[in-house]
Amino acid sequence: MRLVDTVGALAGVALTAVLAACGGANTPPLPSAAPVSVASSPVEACTVFKAEDASGVLKQGVGEPQAGLSGPFSSCVYVAKDQQNQVTVRLNQSSFTAASFEALVSRHLAESKDAQAHVIDGLGDEAYLITPANDVMVLHRSTMFHVAVRGGDAADAAQLAAQVIIGRLS
Repeated sequence: MRLVDTVGALAGVALTAVLAACGGANTPPLPSAAPVSVASSPVEACTVFKAEDASGVLKQGVGEPQAGLSGPFSSCVYVAKDQQNQVTVRLNQSSFTAASFEALVSRHLAESKDAQAHVIDGLGDEAYLITPANDVMVLHRSTMFHVAVRGGDAADAAQLAAQVIIGRLS
């Protein structure tokens, strides 16, 4: 049974991202995602999601990335030039399985009263849109990553960012 069938109305997301995506009719094309090797050493989030990717998702220029490490997570935050919009990617290459990924998503849902997980078909091995935050959590092979975008059409922007990341991890 899929996670979304079992969590029902479990609450919330306490995911650590303060982000925003700006709207706009003209979206610049995203650069093609050149694959990176993940077999030999951990890959940093800023390697799989670059400034030009963030600019395409946010529909405006971004500043220098803010990279960080916290336990097994590598994170990368891009702040848009308007200082109001952001995109954050958190990447964990700790050999996730479907069961450990679903357990992580369930924990996030249990941390907040309003959150729900919605299956996203065709994105990685398993993916969920977490509402109302509109974050995307993805399992691709044994790598788990989380994309958070705030403002504008955050759900679509986060899914677009996830597609770029999967292209680079493949």
